[in-house]
Amino acid sequence: MKIFYEFECLFDEFGFFVDFYAKKSGVNYSLYKKDDIFVLALDDSDEKILDFNDNHLINIPYFLFLKGYLIKQDFDLSSYTPYTPKQTKFTKKPTPLYQKTSSNEQGITHNDLAFLKDELLSGKTINIDGYELSTQPSECVVVADLKLLNKAFIVQKHHQIHINSYENPFIKLRLKEIFRSFHNLSDECFVGFAPSINIYNLLKDFDNLVYIKNDNIFKIISLDDDFVMLTNPYDIKTIHHKNIINQDFKTTYMPKDLCEFKALFNGEDISSRLLANYEKEFSFSGDYPKVGDDLKGLFELVSYVLGCDVMSEFSKSYLNKAPRIDFKLDGKKLDIKPSLSSVMSFRLAGVVPKMICCGVVESFVYFLDRYKDDIKELSISGQIFENEKFLKLLKTISQDTIKADFLSQTNEI
Repeated sequence: MKIFYEFECLFDEFGFFVDFYAKKSGVNYSLYKKDDIFVLALDDSDEKILDFNDNHLINIPYFLFLKGYLIKQDFDLSSYTPYTPKQTKFTKKPTPLYQKTSSNEQGITHNDLAFLKDELLSGKTINIDGYELSTQPSECVVVADLKLLNKAFIVQKHHQIHINSYENPFIKLRLKEIFRSFHNLSDECFVGFAPSINIYNLLKDFDNLVYIKNDNIFKIISLDDDFVMLTNPYDIKTIHHKNIINQDFKTTYMPKDLCEFKALFNGEDISSRLLANYEKEFSFSGDYPKVGDDLKGLFELVSYVLGCDVMSEFSKSYLNKAPRIDFKLDGKKLDIKPSLSSVMSFRLAGVVPKMICCGVVESFVYFLDRYKDDIKELSISGQIFENEKFLKLLKTISQDTIKADFLSQTNEI
């Protein structure tokens, strides 16, 4: 019996695992490769092929960058070359949570780990295997225990799949409200499993959150059946898009202080009355934000007007319907006045700020969906959109015609 497995994966190291488990199964096989395509050719008895398929294929680690595979009864291998696994530049290896071992890599003894654990618990920052660990809150949390992960964070099935993948990503998760409030933490952070056996052994009995820093941490937003890369520590070339909408997307004008903001509404009776009525009902409290002439600046300015953070309120909201906020272009730049006027009008009409925040984000996505019709190919990027709920909404409305390509922040586009 002959069977061919066709895999598409960006990493050579995937071929190592295919070769390893095929060899371990005892099946007669050959492995070939062309570009990012691996082909495993099996030529053996039905029993041995079924044994490989049922008992060994499932042991290959889940790769985020495995695009899928096909099983075929015939395959043209004329353009493929035999593949021999070799050492690759991709060396990030997550520590399996099921691994129980008393040995330590890189010469770190149990006494060393006990000392480092005491240092960590005393509030000191330690360095281990190229990573900086601390109990002081920062952007990324490292865990070595599923119990702690589920205790502290809201984890769905797609989160579990992605966080356990071979590439060892740190995914953005929301903390559970009780845990967050008790420990006085922020709403979200990036969470990943221990990236080395030493860190795993150090943290496997921890019941507190430990924060990790390293320039090469791989961050993603996990979606139901997809993910968005925020950082790229690997040698991966991304799709290049000609048109980018990011948080630096320029606006026509951005007032730099409250006086300039009010002047924006002078000169037209309707605009002047809108501002006057708004100031009667609501005050502009707090320090005026330092805003740039970009999309991020507009969202910050709307947050100032409403007295709450737009993206934060959108993230926490479960509203199904929200008011439609005006987003309009003046040439190739975003005209902020219609958006601000729309926000203030809805507030005066009695719509609560939380609902207006949802309207701002949802309306912006619909604006992008209209905008893409003129330029055919569109990407977005920027930290203000590193938000799972926003990306799901974008995917739903745009039907995948808009790319969420955050790698443009790393000057790759």
